[in-house]
Order: sequence, then C-alpha cells, then structure tokens
Amino acid sequence: ALGIACQTLPAIIGITYCSFFTRSGINLGMLGGIITVILSDPFFFSQFNLQLPAMEYLLNVKSVLWGLAVNFVITIALSFITNDVDSIRHKKEFHNFLSGYAGLPRDKRHLKLPSWIACILWLIFALSPTVFVSVYDFNLLGGGSVLSLILGWQILWGLLGISLLWYLAKNVELAYYPYKSERVALRDSLLKKE
Repeated sequence: ALGIACQTLPAIIGITYCSFFTRSGINLGMLGGIITVILSDPFFFSQFNLQLPAMEYLLNVKSVLWGLAVNFVITIALSFITNDVDSIRHKKEFHNFLSGYAGLPRDKRHLKLPSWIACILWLIFALSPTVFVSVYDFNLLGGGSVLSLILGWQILWGLLGISLLWYLAKNVELAYYPYKSERVALRDSLLKKE
C-alpha cells in the first residue's frame, strides 16, 4: 500500500513546483508506477507460488523506487508530448496563486533552507537506518542486541520527527492561516460595508 501511495509524488510535485507536468502524463505515469510496484513486489509472486530470489530488492532497489522511476519517466515523456502553451499559462497562474497565498512572510523566509535540510535528514535517517547507518556496526561497537538498537533508533527518530513537526507548525507557520487570506477577507468585508 505504501509503494502505491508513493506514486502520487509526481502529482504533488506537479501541483506545487513543476507546472510542466500535464494531466495525461501524471495519470499514465501513476498507472505505470503502480503496475511496476505490483510486478516488482514479492507479495505479487507469492500469490502464484513463484519463488523469485530477492524480487523486492531487485538490483538493491525497493519496489517503491522502481515504481517512482517508471512513473517519472512516463510523466516527463508524456508531458513533453502533450504540453501546450495555454495549459502552461493556466498552470503558472495557479502556481502564482498558491505562492501568493501560501508563501512564508518575509521575516520567516530565512527558515526555509534549514527546514528543508532538517526534513531531508529526517527522511534519510528515520526511514532507512539500515541503508545509511548500519545497525550491525553499532552492535559491534556497543555489544547490545540488534533488536534493542533498532528499537532505540526508531524511538529516537520518532521523537525527532515529532519535534520537527512542531517546529514546522509553529516556527515555519505551516499550521497557521495564510496572511493574505486574512487581508482579502478584511478587504471583502470592508467592500460589503460600503
């Protein structure tokens, strides 16, 4: 389920950052990504009693990443083919609207880079500790059980994730209403009084 849910990433990138992606490119890219996740996941083959070695980690890559790779290739290729000037202009207007209403105020813009760095570091270390930092290496140094080290690692990064969410909600103001919408609501209420 997580592998299939991750296939929405190109759509999210298309809405928030990349106005180049087209609807048909994203839809067919998602379909290709979902099919790739299903075909490269060992659960699919176990339903047919097929024992294929290391299918989930084909070339040491998880099925989610295979799906995203196929998804992005199809999305970008079809977006090149199906893009036109009017749709790009419409999407740029939408992106300008989003950046105008959901952007950070000037006094908080210096927090943007540290927030991105903190989120990326959390994703790297919290979601895949055995890839980037070997728990077995920690086990050789400390002499504890591997299970307790993994549990400790998950608790540590879980607490850091909660702290990161609090930081993003309070300091970067992701939990606040946009300032511009308050100004627009105030202007509209003043216009109604006149």
